Amino acid sequence: MSGWNPQIPLTRVWQVYRSIHSYTRDVAITMIGEGKTTVCGFAGEAVIKNGKMVERLTEDETLLYNIFNKESSHGKIEVLNNATVMILNNSMNYNSRMENDIPLFETVIDLQFVLLETRGDPSKKIIKENLEVLLTER
Repeated sequence: MSGWNPQIPLTRVWQVYRSIHSYTRDVAITMIGEGKTTVCGFAGEAVIKNGKMVERLTEDETLLYNIFNKESSHGKIEVLNNATVMILNNSMNYNSRMENDIPLFETVIDLQFVLLETRGDPSKKIIKENLEVLLTER
């Protein structure tokens, strides 16, 4: 499971330690700051490489980071033009190959979701296509 919600990375202390001593293992950690209505709040996610912050992730990027790290995106609600869905589970399949001396890497993300509400009368096919477009753009 991901952190407190699907858009917060779950990073263990040993992963941060490993990242400090590795040139190939970056990690994302949650940055905490002063909250507006609480003592502390989320200030975003930082990518750590060799012990230094090298990048910040948006909430959408963190969601994809969690999916690629086989953490659950359970509970994430997506609002589409004609529907609102909640992601229940995710899985990934990878395929790599060489074509004309060019390495190709394909990832297929399978999502299980539940329909929460619709606007009008869209078909299941339309809702799936809209969700696929939204996540592919990210």
